[in-house]
Amino acid sequence: MAGLVLFDTNILIDWSKGYAEALTELAHWDNPAISVISWMELYAGANVADVPRFDEFMADFGFEIIEIDAEIMQAAAALMSERRRSGPRIGLPDAIIQATADVKNLIIITRNKKDFTGRNVRVPYELKTTTTVSVVNINPPGSTPIPHGVAKPTVKRSK
Repeated sequence: MAGLVLFDTNILIDWSKGYAEALTELAHWDNPAISVISWMELYAGANVADVPRFDEFMADFGFEIIEIDAEIMQAAAALMSERRRSGPRIGLPDAIIQATADVKNLIIITRNKKDFTGRNVRVPYELKTTTTVSVVNINPPGSTPIPHGVAKPTVKRSK
């Protein structure tokens, strides 16, 4: 697809974790870009061993890294001020990324529906978190069960 698009950090992290959906989304766009904020977040969170892999990834996909200028700073400050009044609040890194997309008239590709809003936001997929439940037998067979909500009796010993 033609046109510059702005990828949020979470899509890049998903790629680094091997999520096929992230690779599919990245491969779909001809002109990917990231904010310098996403670049910093990606590299700051990387293990030293991952840095060459990230360098290769950035070069292979041809990411344009968009620097922060005065117009983006003003838009980010205005967005944070507006969200502080009307909610939901947005942190500085995400405000800069949103402002970058707004100022440059770009689509943001992200999974973060909480912080990024507007017509220029694309959420290509979601991750569903599942939890595993472990049962611990706290009253093994042969023990005296203690009903839920009842304190364990204290035994006073006489001297």
